[in-house]
Amino acid sequence: MTKKEEIMKRSRNRASTWVLVFFATAFVVSAGAAVPVATVTVNPGDIFVTDLLAFGGASGVIRVDPATGVETPVSAGGFLVQPFGIAIEASGNLVVADASAFGGLCPGGCGGVVRVNPATGAQSIVSTGGFFVDPFGIAIEADGKILVSDASGLLIRVHPSTGAQQIVSAAGFFASPTALAVEASGTILVDDQLSGIIRVDPVTGTQTPLSPGGLFCGSLGLALEAGGDILVTASPGCLAARVVRVNPLTAAQSVVSAGGLFSLPFGLAVEAGGDILVVDPLAFGGPGGVIRVNPVTGAQTPVPSGGLFVEPVGIAIARTPQVITVAIDITPGSLPNSINPRNKGVIPVAILTTNGFDAVTVDPVAVRFGPTGNEAVPVHSALEDVDGDGDIDLILHFRTQDTGIQCGAPSASLTGQTVSGQVIQGADSIRTVGCK
Repeated sequence: MTKKEEIMKRSRNRASTWVLVFFATAFVVSAGAAVPVATVTVNPGDIFVTDLLAFGGASGVIRVDPATGVETPVSAGGFLVQPFGIAIEASGNLVVADASAFGGLCPGGCGGVVRVNPATGAQSIVSTGGFFVDPFGIAIEADGKILVSDASGLLIRVHPSTGAQQIVSAAGFFASPTALAVEASGTILVDDQLSGIIRVDPVTGTQTPLSPGGLFCGSLGLALEAGGDILVTASPGCLAARVVRVNPLTAAQSVVSAGGLFSLPFGLAVEAGGDILVVDPLAFGGPGGVIRVNPVTGAQTPVPSGGLFVEPVGIAIARTPQVITVAIDITPGSLPNSINPRNKGVIPVAILTTNGFDAVTVDPVAVRFGPTGNEAVPVHSALEDVDGDGDIDLILHFRTQDTGIQCGAPSASLTGQTVSGQVIQGADSIRTVGCK
């Protein structure tokens, strides 16, 4: 069997049966074996690549400098066994879909999602077991939830902090789903090796074929350009290796770049400036590497070639971490929000769950509250429906004297982060009393 055949075999559906249930209990561990191989300084634009056989066959994640192509090991072995898809959370942490991860926890390896700190290489388990049979592609929704395509014919949503799994969509047009992307509207795009691009409603799971066949087949990578156009890699199984652009409205296809340095184009991502990065495990004579493609001319330029690469397949690009503004309610149930700065008690503050943010994902230990949001630490926290809308919110209590709130202050602020490291901030108005 040739190397190309071996890689393609690893990317095909290995499951023959599955059970359709809408929720499953996944095996979840809050922290796992950390296998850092280097301390890495992460900058916006840095390229992160999964490699199936790097580090002496241990597999892992490699950082690539986008300007020089210098490769730096990030994390190897540990929970990572067969890492394919990779995505970057808003916090900057990496999440990897691994088809055979956690072999020590499940007979034969049950696969799952691994979180990797890109600076230290430390690994932790997000979710494993449950519905996972052969997880392959991965993407992040606007609210931070993780989407995973499973080659058994499932699209699975994973809670980033609890690891709970939910089936979004199953069977239908899915034959061997691979890569994923989320459109600005929240609609999910699934690339299927046999069925082409399938659009999935994130709420109902309804599948709509968008662009089957045509200029691509056996595709393994999918990404979105800034304007919403869809990019797909096409394997050379039935056509020349290429990158294809698909219009999201008309489904019209056009070739961006073909042949050249491509041998088996796999994952792809789009840089902030619009250039397309394609990872190819057979490029440059076999060690594989990353190829930069001009989105207008299709011109190809090698980024790195060789070095640490053995069989690179997945790719993601670091972005500038974003701060999410969350809804908070100081002294819930009262308006105005009265605070006596001289009081020796506590101030209740709720972080509310909204359509765009799940308060359950907040790490209470990381939350601070006061005039600038950097003062008091919570002395108590609990999950409950504070505002009576049916969602679970986070209520925290802070010692009034620790907050530093002074008479006349018009507002107070809260800062913190989620369990995945996403930075949050919020503010609410207050009225100080008892100051005369």
